[in-house]
Amino acid sequence: MYVKIVSICFVGFGNAARRLAEILLQFSDEIYRRYSIKIRCSAISTARHSSVVSRRANKIDLEHALNLVKAGKQLTELENVEEVESAIQAIAKSGADIVIETTTLNPYDGEPALSHVAFALKSRKHVVSANKGPVAYALPYLKTLAKEQKVSFRYESTVMDGAPIFNLVEQCLPLVKVDSIFGIVNSTTNFILSQMELGVDFGNALSEAQKMGIAEADPSFDLDGWDAAVKLSVLANSIMQAELRPSQVSRVSISSLNRRSLRENYKRGFKTRVIA
Repeated sequence: MYVKIVSICFVGFGNAARRLAEILLQFSDEIYRRYSIKIRCSAISTARHSSVVSRRANKIDLEHALNLVKAGKQLTELENVEEVESAIQAIAKSGADIVIETTTLNPYDGEPALSHVAFALKSRKHVVSANKGPVAYALPYLKTLAKEQKVSFRYESTVMDGAPIFNLVEQCLPLVKVDSIFGIVNSTTNFILSQMELGVDFGNALSEAQKMGIAEADPSFDLDGWDAAVKLSVLANSIMQAELRPSQVSRVSISSLNRRSLRENYKRGFKTRVIA
C-alpha cells in the first residue's frame, strides 16, 4: 500500500498552531486510514521558544514540542534538531511540503507574516495561514504567486475559524455577487461585552478571554477594533474583489464603555456589540 509522507513547517506556535498539532496527533491514525498519508513535522519557528529544523530524515516529536512550549522551555531541547536564526531559515531548511503560518497579527502592514508567506510560496511550498495580515494587505499578489509556482495558498481560518466562508463563495457560489457584508467578526469583544452586561468588570472579562486563548497577543488589537478592521478587509478583498486597507476602516474601541450602562441597557432588552 502506497503511503505518502507530507512534511509540515510551523511558523508560529501559539494557541492556534498548538491546537492544530494536538489535532494532528489525535487523528494521525484516522488520516492514515482514510488518505494513506502520514504527516511529519520538519520545523517549528517561534518568537520565544527558538526555531528548529529536524536533522536529515528525522521528524520532530510534536508531543514533546508541545510539552516543552507549555512548560516555557526551548525547542532546542528536542532530539535530532538544529537551531536556526529565523522563520525564513526554518522555511528554507525544512524541506516541508506545507508551511503553516500563525504568527502574531500586525494590523499595520501584515509583516513579518507577509514575508513568511511570500517566501514559502516562492519556494514552491503550499501555505496554510491563520494570519489575517498578509491576506488583508497582499491577497492578489499572494494568489498570483501561488498560481505561478503551482502551489496552494489557503487562508480559510483567518475569519470565523472553521466556518468555510471563502471556500463556500469560491467553490459553491461562483456566479453569486456579494453586495454587502454585515456581522460580528471579533469573538473577544463579543465575549467581553456579554460578560460586562452580566455585571463582570472589564478587566476580569479581558483576563478570562486571554485565559480562553481567544484574545490577540496584543489585546488592544481586539479592543480598539483592529482585528475586526483587518477581517473586514480580508472579507471584502477576497469575496468582493475590493482593495480595502485596514487603515481605511473606521474603528470604535470598547475600552471606554461603562459596565453600568451596558448592564442597564441589557436589562431593558438591548445588547451592545461591535458590528463589521
